[in-house]
Amino acid sequence: MAGLVVLICLLMAGPAAVTWTDPPVSLSRVDLAYPDLPPGLDGYTILLLADLHSHRFGDGQAELLQLLDDERWDVAVLAGDYVIERGTRDAAAFVPAAELVRGLCARAPCYFVLGNYEGSGTYSFYPTPGSPAVTELEAAGARPIYPAVRLDRGGDHLWLSDWSRRPYATGGSTWPEWGAFPAGMNEDTDFVVAVTHRPLDLENQTRVTTDAALLPPDGDWRAVDQISWDLNLSGHTHGGQWRLPIIGPLLSNTERGRLPLNLLPMHGDRYLWGSTAEEEGDRLRYQVITCGVAESGPWPLRFRLFSHREVMLVTLHRG
Repeated sequence: MAGLVVLICLLMAGPAAVTWTDPPVSLSRVDLAYPDLPPGLDGYTILLLADLHSHRFGDGQAELLQLLDDERWDVAVLAGDYVIERGTRDAAAFVPAAELVRGLCARAPCYFVLGNYEGSGTYSFYPTPGSPAVTELEAAGARPIYPAVRLDRGGDHLWLSDWSRRPYATGGSTWPEWGAFPAGMNEDTDFVVAVTHRPLDLENQTRVTTDAALLPPDGDWRAVDQISWDLNLSGHTHGGQWRLPIIGPLLSNTERGRLPLNLLPMHGDRYLWGSTAEEEGDRLRYQVITCGVAESGPWPLRFRLFSHREVMLVTLHRG
């Protein structure tokens, strides 16, 4: 028995020692097919990046940017958690993110939402205008998505949007609306990309603590203010951050697990990493979750175990 314990410890310690020293970031490609995609959006490519957590990848984030030297995309989307200290208002903490944004904005338009490390919120939250996160990212050239942004290509258009139409409450704080929801956005016919920090789980949803006055009698948050969307882009999960061969992810902060403390997630990678297709009536929807580029947690636990870092190129296809 003792020998088995030692063997397990060695199997875990070996990869941990390697991943502790900054594993390289890989480039993942995701191709999504929509039968009714507007023709002008065929081949539309979105660069998805999340969970920088103040990490530096060379001078001016050169290593990350060089990874993308030979790539092209129509828009870059940043899905939150730019700092390593929760709730910091220190502008200097956002410098690594600002360096990355400047490099990305030199290539294509760049948009962002915030994550739970920039405040509080179950998925993402409407930030207070003038907050350090917004100020620094905007100064670097990125633009906030809240509440929705229209992007045009080839005579057609899509919308980037947060997940909610209205303000909502989390952690005892109510976040104000960023602005009026676009009157020209038709959720039934337009192609909508919901950009959220945490995944919008389609089956195993954890409920947002919404204003009680807005909740319907059955308490279903989706009836309150979720937009209709065709694609959800998110991060937050770090792909589980710690994984084991065959077993898969050890921990999930988005769904309950088979053991206490959310250990051994019920659905494996379904809400932690990769792409998943769902049908809602006649509507085909995809959820894409990136593993992110860095780690979080207390310093001794801030490493990856059998979990890679990545940036994603998500390409839409008609067919």
